[in-house]
Amino acid sequence: MGDKLINYFWIAIKGKNVKRLLNKIFKLKINISSIKYEKDRVLLKISYEDYKKKKKKKTTYQIN
Repeated sequence: MGDKLINYFWIAIKGKNVKRLLNKIFKLKINISSIKYEKDRVLLKISYEDYKKKKKKKTTYQIN
């Protein structure tokens, strides 16, 4: 009835202290649907709207 389709993106974050960037993301009130920690990176599943918010912020981390 009023359901809307939400697109999600998986983004990979690499950097020296990824947990610090995660704290910044939480402060921006970006909703994370899923988090996967790997050896050298973190994968986040976020909505398209939150992805646009994140892209506006500058960072030294490598985000793909």
